[in-house]
Amino acid sequence: MEAKSPITKKHDVQKQKRFLIHFLYIASIVCIIFLALKYVLPLLYPFLIGFALAWMCMPLTRLLARKTGWRNRKAWGLMVMLIFYAIVSTLLIFGILELFHLLGSSVGKIPGYYQNDILPALQQIEDWGAEWIHNVAPELADQYMNVFHAIIAKAGTFMISLSGSIASWIANVTLSLPSMFIFFSFSMLFSFFYRLGFR
Repeated sequence: MEAKSPITKKHDVQKQKRFLIHFLYIASIVCIIFLALKYVLPLLYPFLIGFALAWMCMPLTRLLARKTGWRNRKAWGLMVMLIFYAIVSTLLIFGILELFHLLGSSVGKIPGYYQNDILPALQQIEDWGAEWIHNVAPELADQYMNVFHAIIAKAGTFMISLSGSIASWIANVTLSLPSMFIFFSFSMLFSFFYRLGFR
């Protein structure tokens, strides 16, 4: 076996160095892109949404400026944005209030619904099943009753847990409303400033 010459060894080491440098360069670019998407992009969402809303209102602004004698696009743009945000804010507020009212009343009714509707239906099924088991296989009646009582207990536990989960979700959404308000406020402010700079 021939030993590699020093020139070949040096060439192999150079290739490995180039490979490592290229790999680290690409890995660092991928890492920067990932970090930007994960941490920077969420900070830019209000601005992107504000830009999109201002852009969507541009055709109506141009139309109003063209059709009326008042050619000031900035003023028309601000009026269109104000009317748009007033309508959207009103719809969101009433929609959120109605949703909370609906969910709040539903959460309170779940235990009563279980007691008044589901439990009597399960007990009727249990009675029918017990009668059928006594006619077909009386020796299995005790096992049937134990299984059915376990099912009824699990259904009750599930209903209580469902009611608690919905109440917890409502509390979490309520606590996140201030951050959503700040998010949409930044979007609105950016769209207004963008409209002021629009010619």
